[in-house]
Amino acid sequence: MKSGAILILIFWIVIIGCNGSKTSDTKSNFPKKDLVLPEAYDTLTKKQGNKAYLKFVKKQYDFGTIKKEKFPQIAINYEFTNTGEIPLIIYKADITCNCLSAEIPKRPINPNERDTIKVFVNTTGQRGALYKTIYIKSNASNDIESIQIKGFVK
Repeated sequence: MKSGAILILIFWIVIIGCNGSKTSDTKSNFPKKDLVLPEAYDTLTKKQGNKAYLKFVKKQYDFGTIKKEKFPQIAINYEFTNTGEIPLIIYKADITCNCLSAEIPKRPINPNERDTIKVFVNTTGQRGALYKTIYIKSNASNDIESIQIKGFVK
């Protein structure tokens, strides 16, 4: 009898503890510096009918044939311009391989402003033809864009 009452008491403590922590965790983990609210830009876009537009200077980079001993890592800059009418926010860059990493701008890109997305390719585990795609997700009217890397690793 005592063990059943103890189990019920523990159950209620866990339930009450979990419900109370939901609101405090989301508030305390929220970033305080350089806060960008994509929802606010999306709302502005829908109200005014304006959009950002992500336009790359070059969407494909061909590094040719390289020796991985000489070039264990390749850094590529993809330049782009926001040719739209409101600030462009790049949410994320989805990579298709563990051999890739990408750095995206952390701030809104104003209309007619240029910036870069930096992509790094680790060639040490690669051999032969390499063709990789990175998907860029943003608040632009072309909300998902892709950029490619190709070449041959010896």
